Amino acid sequence: MLEQKQIASVYSGQNGKCCCGCAGKHYYSSDWVKEASEDRGYDVGPEEVSDRMIKRVTNILIKLDAVGDIDDKIEGRFWSAVVGNRLYVAYFKQEPKVKVEATVLDDAIDAEIGKMDFQI
Repeated sequence: MLEQKQIASVYSGQNGKCCCGCAGKHYYSSDWVKEASEDRGYDVGPEEVSDRMIKRVTNILIKLDAVGDIDDKIEGRFWSAVVGNRLYVAYFKQEPKVKVEATVLDDAIDAEIGKMDFQI
């Protein structure tokens, strides 16, 4: 069962368009702003935070799920459904990604390349 506390962000937009934000809007949970900012690489602004929209979209999806009308569902990742011309998506909270410093990775690659025997 979908619960509001599981949701990091939601999208509400025109069906048939991409979900980049040009035909709709993403909203973020107030308790997930830091993680969302880190994940996308720039700050989530206060105008993007709306627990009200998280609750609204979550409730729409719960009601649709009860009657079998969820269009796409990957448990633990997202749920989505279309109502009329509107697409609703709820994105679940995810564990933070481990970020590897580029210099560490570069050093490891250089070390492996140094072990190779190239012949021309």
